[in-house]
Amino acid sequence: MPTSKTVSALVTETEQGTHVFDIFGYSKQKGRGLSHYLCSGKFSVGGHYWIVFLRPDGVRFRRGIDNNYIAAGLVLASRDAMLRASYELRLINPITGLSVPVHKVAPREFYFNKDSPPHRNLDFFAQKRSVFETLAVIWEDRLTMECIVTVIKEPTRPENRFLKLWCRRRTSQSTLPGYWKKRRGWMSLSV
Repeated sequence: MPTSKTVSALVTETEQGTHVFDIFGYSKQKGRGLSHYLCSGKFSVGGHYWIVFLRPDGVRFRRGIDNNYIAAGLVLASRDAMLRASYELRLINPITGLSVPVHKVAPREFYFNKDSPPHRNLDFFAQKRSVFETLAVIWEDRLTMECIVTVIKEPTRPENRFLKLWCRRRTSQSTLPGYWKKRRGWMSLSV
């Protein structure tokens, strides 16, 4: 009884990058209202541009504005882009250089074009002000954030490679009886 076994693969690759956002004179940026954002410069990960942002003057919840919270997050700044990505935002202790995780996002879709609904190109979260403004994080009026972005690329399916072999009729008829007539002396082997 003839048996066969086939194998295929789907390969998903990722690209990861880290951006450090230093805010010098942090206390001078507070008190400017909910519409004021502190934004990093653009940086590239996975062939797309990103911006880290922080809003130090509270968060608007359904129950109203709460000044005990800070909003922060990540924005996809590349136009006409649709991709999956995850990120982790950390605060860096300026004395020790160690980072403390503040927020981690599982892979999700980011897309940005003229037809996309609002906020599909960004992800943000609210965190208690006490987490951001501890003595271990702010030193000499400086706040340092680290954002690790992982872009998940579209999966690829490696193509099978075929090797053509020439077989003589006499030797191959006994080993490949049904295939010989169909292939006329050529056969393909997946390598």
